[in-house]
Amino acid sequence: MLVDEATEIALQHWKDQWGATTPFVFENEDDARLDSGTVPWARLSIRELTGGQETLGPIGSRKYIRRMVARVQIFVPTNAGMKRSRQLAEQARAVFEGKRVGGLAFDDAVARDVMPDGRWQPTIVEATFFIEHTK
Repeated sequence: MLVDEATEIALQHWKDQWGATTPFVFENEDDARLDSGTVPWARLSIRELTGGQETLGPIGSRKYIRRMVARVQIFVPTNAGMKRSRQLAEQARAVFEGKRVGGLAFDDAVARDVMPDGRWQPTIVEATFFIEHTK
């Protein structure tokens, strides 16, 4: 599986599982309508972290493993308190943690609170996963 294919699978899984109660954007989408508002929202990005060759052998049968991360940034209004931020972080964690989806194997998910930034109290949830590729 290639990185682009894995990214599409992870994004679709997020869309299918996140629900409609809290709006979200993907990292390449305009977030102005959400960032200028006063309701919680999320932004999702998928990144490759590391990778390397796992097996030797003739060309066409060498296995490579790529470690990737689904990174969810959650934005809750600063005056809304930490409870809502943590609830959304747990919801984001539940979308990915321990799941196997379309050839992706998600590991654990870590949630970290970030210092408030103006109107927003951000929390970041990162769920790692790996893909295999043969070439």
